[in-house]
Amino acid sequence: MRIQNSELRIKNSRMLRHSGGFTLVELLVVVAIIGMLAGLVVANVGSARSKARDAARQSDLRTLQTAIELAYASTGMLPGLSPAGQGAGTTFASNVANINPDQWIPDLVPNYVSHVPLDPKNDGAYFYRYVLGSGVQTGAYFLEGRLEASLSKPTLTTIPSDDPASIGAFVTGSYLLKGAGFLRFSGGAIQ
Repeated sequence: MRIQNSELRIKNSRMLRHSGGFTLVELLVVVAIIGMLAGLVVANVGSARSKARDAARQSDLRTLQTAIELAYASTGMLPGLSPAGQGAGTTFASNVANINPDQWIPDLVPNYVSHVPLDPKNDGAYFYRYVLGSGVQTGAYFLEGRLEASLSKPTLTTIPSDDPASIGAFVTGSYLLKGAGFLRFSGGAIQ
């Protein structure tokens, strides 16, 4: 019995000596691996966020287009345009200071949409534009937003005009301008 007890003590003391924990090198290796994995996850999450904001932009612009078309169908005028044609050629932007966010496109709330959407960032670089046609293009409009994710295949080969009197302004599709991607929806009575 004594021999067995002393053998058990020897085994236990050996186990205690060898199970003292991790060495500093082992801990540093584990921390480095976790750091690399965290860096990969953060990079992928950032790209997923910009793609999600771009999807929201596309959805917002389609919602605005539907609301504008509904307003045009019920009143015979585009929002922001008077019966006498006043307001033609006007640009409305979502990032204008000191304006009610629900009113950056006039006459849509509350009859055609509960609120006018804003760009997810809505700052100096990212905002929505609503431009009314002028001259022979009165009755036409375009909506535009800037995208964050790079466009691998723009649908428009020619950069559309920003001139509200030009037929080249009233196109629908995505395009690149100075390396940035843009999405444009057009509608109304384009001549």
